[in-house]
Amino acid sequence: MAAARGDADAQCELGLALFYGKGVRRNRREAVWWYHRAARGGSDHAMANLGRCYWFGHGVAKNPHHAVQWFWKAAEQGNEGGMYLFARAAWEGRGIFRDRSVAVMVFRVLGDWGDADAQTYMGIAYHNGWGVPKNRRKGVLWYRRAARRGASDAEFNLGLCYRDGEGVTRSYEKALEWFRRARRHGEAGASREIRKLRARIARESRIRRLGSSGGRRWAHFRASSNSRR
Repeated sequence: MAAARGDADAQCELGLALFYGKGVRRNRREAVWWYHRAARGGSDHAMANLGRCYWFGHGVAKNPHHAVQWFWKAAEQGNEGGMYLFARAAWEGRGIFRDRSVAVMVFRVLGDWGDADAQTYMGIAYHNGWGVPKNRRKGVLWYRRAARRGASDAEFNLGLCYRDGEGVTRSYEKALEWFRRARRHGEAGASREIRKLRARIARESRIRRLGSSGGRRWAHFRASSNSRR
């Protein structure tokens, strides 16, 4: 058996099988044990998986600090999952001091590699000025990159941008379009925003009609007053 002979990749695969119960009885404690062996053998995938186990408390006691250490080790070897999770930890300040400028540096690299989740975080960072100078136009550009890959949260955020005119020219029509896309991809809050925006459109339309009819009545009154003079 390759795992028993010390093959790190085989040890990581065995850990995965035990973790998910694929072909063997699920045993997450034993999976963690094999991940440790594989990680000591240099498997970056095992390092990232160990980090996840400590992060979520799967097979071990939850320990964000240990998780971040393993994410960092995986990231040093170029493991994209480890890089992303390390950036998430730095963004949230879990297991490490919050430093969104560090998180953004990692998200930017991953975003340029095509990671939609990292692209969405870049959009959030620029939109709010977290870790970078606030620039909502750049935020929209990053949201678009993520949305092209079907990221529902980026689609949802684009809907908010068009609704409020942040980083783009306000357009309720485009806002509804992005909210609908987000809903199709399972974004939980999209249906609520569609209902709220439709109600806003109807309300603003009524106000415009009332304003227009009021203006006509005032013009008619002025004209009548002038003719009686």
